[in-house]
Amino acid sequence: MKTHKLMNSDFGKNRDQFLPPASAPLAVSRIVLLLLFVLSVERVAALVPPNPGGGYNLELDSWSFSFTNWHSDAGYAPVSYTNIVFVTNGGDGNCLLLDTTNTSPAFLFYNVVETNGTTNLICSNGSIYLWFNPGWSSTNQGGTGPGNYGNLISLGQAGTNGPWWSWYLSPDGCTVYFSSQTNGGSATNYFAAPVSFAASNWYNLVLTYGPTNTAFYTNGVQVTNGPGVAYWPGPDVTFFAIGSDTNGFYQAGAMFDDVQTYNYPLDPSFVGGAYGLYTIFYYGPGEMPFLNSAPFTNTTTPDYLAVTGAGYLTSLGTNSSGCVTSSNIWITNMTATLLTNATVTVTFGIAGGSNGILYDVFGTTALTSPITNGVWAWLGQGYHCTTYTITNLPDTTVLFILGQPQDSDGDGLTDAYELLVSHTNPYNPDTSGSGMLDGWAVDFGLNPLVDTSTQTSLRSNFTYDPVGRLDLLFGIRSEGITNDFEGNVLVAH
Repeated sequence: MKTHKLMNSDFGKNRDQFLPPASAPLAVSRIVLLLLFVLSVERVAALVPPNPGGGYNLELDSWSFSFTNWHSDAGYAPVSYTNIVFVTNGGDGNCLLLDTTNTSPAFLFYNVVETNGTTNLICSNGSIYLWFNPGWSSTNQGGTGPGNYGNLISLGQAGTNGPWWSWYLSPDGCTVYFSSQTNGGSATNYFAAPVSFAASNWYNLVLTYGPTNTAFYTNGVQVTNGPGVAYWPGPDVTFFAIGSDTNGFYQAGAMFDDVQTYNYPLDPSFVGGAYGLYTIFYYGPGEMPFLNSAPFTNTTTPDYLAVTGAGYLTSLGTNSSGCVTSSNIWITNMTATLLTNATVTVTFGIAGGSNGILYDVFGTTALTSPITNGVWAWLGQGYHCTTYTITNLPDTTVLFILGQPQDSDGDGLTDAYELLVSHTNPYNPDTSGSGMLDGWAVDFGLNPLVDTSTQTSLRSNFTYDPVGRLDLLFGIRSEGITNDFEGNVLVAH
């Protein structure tokens, strides 16, 4: 089962909006400081992974395989393809299957550089992030392996005097290699890392490389590193292959999903955090549903809370031995499981915080900048040092954040709820000016952003005859009036 997916898959569709140059993280920090007392946003601060070398942090392109025409997420068409399968609901929606057991060529080729100058892959300095699901098990898992050297990403041809660059697997499926050579040169292996794969399971694989170091990660954990990249193909090698060599053989025999390329080596802490903490599952543009807020209740003890209750959260127990008290709160030990009915169950713990305090849990299926412009759902409340589960989440990107209990204006809604869900003013108890607390409006099912006193359909309205006698009631309550001969109301109907 595929259990964690990188958030970058989602905002890669509009990466210019979310990936500023290295000079921009200061602006992100200002947003974080503004919301620090309201939201648990330290994870959000890491959305732009660090680039120690400076310059621009770029996701070059990504391939979520949401499109049956095999276009990249940036809209670029493949150079060529054959004998590949578009698997519906094979990953977090759709994915690529490339496996003809080498009886006939199967390949999916993309340009290294598009005709408009857009670069999809840099061989000298960068990162490749992908999800991999083999149709075989490694021999150390009792299987056969791919049976040949199985390519993950490759350029050129191995075993020739021509240029070659490849991230690939051993025939027994127990080792992953990263190698390259230039024209007429001998191959250079940068590392040979041990792996162990079980058939029909998803694995997060990340390769990072640069002039001083190479590294390989499996499921967020660094397995090995090696020397810097010294050789790579020149501009005469114009395309690269996913899942095979550039002749369509030496296939990985696997499904691929959410392949992403970067122009710099991803930081180890970002790779680990991306696998374990950020997101769960991805859908293509236009397919992401909104989350619905959970049912809630209200209370007046000890203070008025308009939105409270467990919501969708089910407690799995407390962890007092590892309990940490802090003025900050954060989500920890998050896992997600895709079930056979195409829904997702998420399990996580609330860490930090204080005893006896309820903290809001919010979720969204689409991140915006700033995050308060997004459509967030209130999922429920929980206590710190407690593990919770949420079931029946959609098979799509789901992002989570915690909210502090602070209610600056005393209207019964936490500042976090007002900023994320109701989009009301956390410093004005009556945002609409209707004379009703924002919390009351939410409890009554009214829109707290609309002045209901000016909406005739949302109030009781009275009309009178020429001599001042009540003769009609309409609006929320609509009735006709019957009067006696003196004008007294006899019955409303």
